[in-house]
Amino acid sequence: MLAGFRWCPSINGPFARYPCCAKKIILGISTICLTVPSGRQTDNAQAGTEWVQKWSFFTGLKSPPVQTSGWGGTARPVHGQWIYRDSEREKGLDMGKFLSVFSCFAVLLVSPIALAEEMTADEIVVKADDAAYYAGTDGRSDVKMIITDAGGGTRIREFTVLRMNTKGRDQKFYVYFNAPPDVRKMAYLVWKHPGKNDDRWLWLPALNLVKRIAPGDKRTSFVGSDFLYEDVSGRGIDEDTHELVRTTDTRYVIKNVPKEPDTVEFSYYLVWIDKGSFLPRKAEYYDKNGKLYRRVEGLRVENIQGYPTVVESVASDLTGGSSTRNIFSNIRYNIGLKERIFTERFLRRPPRDVRR
Repeated sequence: MLAGFRWCPSINGPFARYPCCAKKIILGISTICLTVPSGRQTDNAQAGTEWVQKWSFFTGLKSPPVQTSGWGGTARPVHGQWIYRDSEREKGLDMGKFLSVFSCFAVLLVSPIALAEEMTADEIVVKADDAAYYAGTDGRSDVKMIITDAGGGTRIREFTVLRMNTKGRDQKFYVYFNAPPDVRKMAYLVWKHPGKNDDRWLWLPALNLVKRIAPGDKRTSFVGSDFLYEDVSGRGIDEDTHELVRTTDTRYVIKNVPKEPDTVEFSYYLVWIDKGSFLPRKAEYYDKNGKLYRRVEGLRVENIQGYPTVVESVASDLTGGSSTRNIFSNIRYNIGLKERIFTERFLRRPPRDVRR
C-alpha cells in the first residue's frame, strides 16, 4: 500500500500528533480511498481539485505525492488537474462516490488502539505492578494455601491478607493465620518501600516473639510453602532491568535481570503479562546456570468490583518437585482500612478486619 509513495512526508494536519508509522498509514489509506478504480471515473475536472483539497485537509500537505498508484491505474497532475490513467483513457477523479468509504477509514484512523505506539518494557511492568498489587485504595482476601510435597503429601494453611496503599507507591500488608493450630494466631506484617528495603515482622505466638525478617531473607520460604516472603507484597520493579523479548496475540513477555545479582538466587526471570488486564499470568525463574527451576502461575482470574483479580495461583519447585496452590475468596476492595492496624501492636492482637 505504501510502496507507491517512495517518500516519508511530515504530516502537519489534524493527525500531526501521531507517530511516524501511523502517519504513513493515514497517507496510504487516504490515497486508496481518494483514488477511484478503473472504469469508475468521470471527466469532471472539478473532482480532481476536490481530491487535492480533501488530501490537504486530512494530511496537512499542500499537495499529494507526485504520483501514486490506485486500483487499476495511476493518478498524476496534468495541467493543474488530477488525472487517472489506465490502459485506455485518462479521466478526472470522481470524489463523491468515495466520501462515505473514506469517512469509515477516518473513524478507524483516529482510534487510539489503531494508532497507539507500542509501550516500552518499563511501562508494561509498571502497569502490571499496578494491576497485581495496587487495585483500589485497599483490599482484603481470605486464602486457602495447599502445600503438596514431592511425595504427594499435603498440608493446609488458612489466612487473611489485608493491604493498604499509603504514600506514593508505599504499601502495608498484614497477614493473619487462622488454621491449622500449629500456625493459628501467627501474623506477618510488611511495610513496603519501593526503592529501598522493606520492613518485615513475623509474630510467633508459641514463642511470644516478634521476629524481624532481614532483607536478605525475603526470598526464603513463606511458612514452609513454595511461595516466598517477597511474593506476598511483590518484588520492587526498580530492583531489575526489564526487556520486552517477545509478544503474542494476548501476552507481553518481559525478561527481568536483577541489578544486584549477588543478592538473589536467580540469574533472570521471564514474566507473561496479559495485554488486556496487565495481570502477570506466569513467571519462570532461571538459576545461575540458566536452568529453569521455579514457576509461578495465575490459574484463574475474575472481575471483582471492576478489578481483574487472580483468584487461584500456584508456585512450583521444578527441582524439588513440590508445589503450593493458593485459592482466594471473600475478596473486597476499598473497604476503608485504618493505617493504625498495620503496626506491631496488632501483630499480637488481630484487628477486627481479619474476622469480617
